[in-house]
Amino acid sequence: MLAELLRLRGELPDTALVYVTHDQGEALALADRIAVMRDARLVEVGPTDQLYHRPRTEFTASFLGAANLLPVEVVAAPGDGPATVRLAGAEFRAEPTGGPVAAGARAALGVRPHRVEVRTDGGMPARLLAVQWRGTGFRLDLELDGGTPLRAEVSSVDGLPPVGARVGVSIPDGCPLVTTGAGG
Repeated sequence: MLAELLRLRGELPDTALVYVTHDQGEALALADRIAVMRDARLVEVGPTDQLYHRPRTEFTASFLGAANLLPVEVVAAPGDGPATVRLAGAEFRAEPTGGPVAAGARAALGVRPHRVEVRTDGGMPARLLAVQWRGTGFRLDLELDGGTPLRAEVSSVDGLPPVGARVGVSIPDGCPLVTTGAGG
């Protein structure tokens, strides 16, 4: 069905297609624009890549691609550029997506599970709580020092210690920063 809809979209470029689905993969594959709804209300509308990479709301970040929403302290916010945030003692550059944020604001860092690096040394300390094989890779449930849950997706668990052991995690700079409570 997906291949047929893609073919129709290509053959009928001047025709608008409205496709309703709960399948995020289908929506991302087919859409130029996505409308995210929650409880029969429109939460956010925008180009597909914008909603995935720079969601403006907590709900869109967690729903579309299952981002970890990590509570952070906004340390510095120069206005229209990247903010500096602190999580578990480490500082990161984050991209505000709902407009400028102020230092001290309550916010959440949206980190996609596939962008979390897990290793045996270095990084922010965490505890490995669970490992689930997902066919093409593994889902790791972790807990940062301080109790913040974190989910990671990795292609291999070779070299990782057993469940219950301490590991290090790294989160890249540039993750989206959403204001806590914005549309969430």
